[in-house]
Amino acid sequence: MCQIESPFATALREEEEELSFEPTGGIFEVKFLLTEEAMLALTECARQHLAPDPHAMSAEGDGYTVHSLYLDDEQFATYFASGTERLPKYRIRRYGDAETVFLERKSKPDGKVKKHRTLVHAEDLAYLDGVEPPEDWSGRWFRKRMRKRGLHPVCFISYNRTARLGQIEDQYVRFTLDKDILCTPALNMGLPGPLNGEATRLNTMIAEIKFEHSLPAPFAEVVERLSLVPAPVSKYKRGVEACSLVSALLGGVAHKNGVGGDDLGAN
Repeated sequence: MCQIESPFATALREEEEELSFEPTGGIFEVKFLLTEEAMLALTECARQHLAPDPHAMSAEGDGYTVHSLYLDDEQFATYFASGTERLPKYRIRRYGDAETVFLERKSKPDGKVKKHRTLVHAEDLAYLDGVEPPEDWSGRWFRKRMRKRGLHPVCFISYNRTARLGQIEDQYVRFTLDKDILCTPALNMGLPGPLNGEATRLNTMIAEIKFEHSLPAPFAEVVERLSLVPAPVSKYKRGVEACSLVSALLGGVAHKNGVGGDDLGAN
């Protein structure tokens, strides 16, 4: 019996066929909202079994700051999408005070994370805001998707990240801990960077563990000992809510789609 593919699924498949993905794409990702005790235990486990991220810049040798500009359409389709019709997330990411940024598309089909991103100069953001780019500009795919989906800047999110990676049980493993998370509405296509004192603080800490086939035993032991429960948390969704960016839409659209203030469909 022939199965008919939905228009939504067809559009996503065609989009992904145009792109290539990082070597570490297509791996599993589990997230946890942490207490102080859990944060210390998972971080100790990561530092015992994994090496520092080579891009780390902090005194501890495994930390750096991340600044992101998240995009969505006028109806906040990415925010509201969930389940089988979860939309890819588009963002512009900068690490520390770098003069370059990554144009990123992140999706999570079949429970696995896939990411496509391109490194461009900070001044190239003008090409996403009305200036015509050169024909050979590497970020044209991102510009094309912005226009096709009607994406525009929604919010800036900035945080401190601890990151470790390596091999455990013959699989690639990456651990990140995000804390000191700040967010603010984005009024234009600005360069992501540190946020000032007027930004809204998200009083939460989020751990992510990426792996190829199963949660590594050292982390599984900590998770079981502390009775940690995976949470499909999205910093973007929490930032949108903290900045009250969808308050006018939440009543009708959230009720219609069966989503509200939780993080269902987060990626």
